[in-house]
Amino acid sequence: MFLRIKLTLSAIVLLLLSGCVENKNTLESETSAIKQLAYEINYQLVQESKRLKSLVDEGVNDKGEDYSVNELFSYFNINGDLNYPSNWDAVPQKLGRENLRNTYEKSKLTSSLMVVSPQKGVLIYPKLNRVFQKIEKGCIAHILNEANNSKETPSGNWVTTPYWSPVESGWLMSCIVPSNDMYLQLNIPVQTIKEKYLDKQSGYYFIMDSEGRLISLRENTETIIAVDTETQKMIKNSFEFPESRNIYRSKNQGFKEACRKILTDGEKKVRFNWNGSDYMLLNAEISELKWQLVQVIKL
Repeated sequence: MFLRIKLTLSAIVLLLLSGCVENKNTLESETSAIKQLAYEINYQLVQESKRLKSLVDEGVNDKGEDYSVNELFSYFNINGDLNYPSNWDAVPQKLGRENLRNTYEKSKLTSSLMVVSPQKGVLIYPKLNRVFQKIEKGCIAHILNEANNSKETPSGNWVTTPYWSPVESGWLMSCIVPSNDMYLQLNIPVQTIKEKYLDKQSGYYFIMDSEGRLISLRENTETIIAVDTETQKMIKNSFEFPESRNIYRSKNQGFKEACRKILTDGEKKVRFNWNGSDYMLLNAEISELKWQLVQVIKL
């Protein structure tokens, strides 16, 4: 009888230990997976930036091209009028038609490329004339102001706080490279990152920046993080990223504290409790943007 009890207890201990090992292995696997996903996103952003920089590299640009601006670009001037920019004929020739097209077509994330001059206006590729004709001039003025402010960004770096684009009807982030008295701007929709990376995962994922802004999240994750997640349209006619989309405004106190530990203490694995269930946050940095990719795991 004593031997039977001893064997039973031993079996229970082994079962518990095997569960601990399984949980540890699962967490290690998940940690490796989120690091790989962050790397994949970051690698693609680096490639996008490199392609943009190559457009202003005179050593690789096409030579002797003869084409009109109207073939490739939409244009609006500083007054918000859409018309043919005859005084900008030389700009796309310097860029090189084939390089411009290849940069756009080879990209997995880029939605548009812009040539911006605070004195003249904006060229945008690919052509979006019909879109420009529908938006209000006040929106165009905002685009010019946003572009003019963006030129202060260091060459090849990103404007990492999303802003609303009335032309593309979505939240964008941009990479900026100066070119003489103008600069080039590459635009990537936040929605594209969500669709190409987060939505292809199983489980709960989100991205936040260093200020706690909730940049993007996979479907159904909002039930855990308890933050206002409306980003598909402008909030109260504002072009700025909504203040309500911030993890520090979460109604989930445990989640909020866990995110704080990630952002301020640099922790990589943080536990918290929500509605009687235990969860863990695993995170990895998307270093090109200084964003945190976070996975929520129910324990």
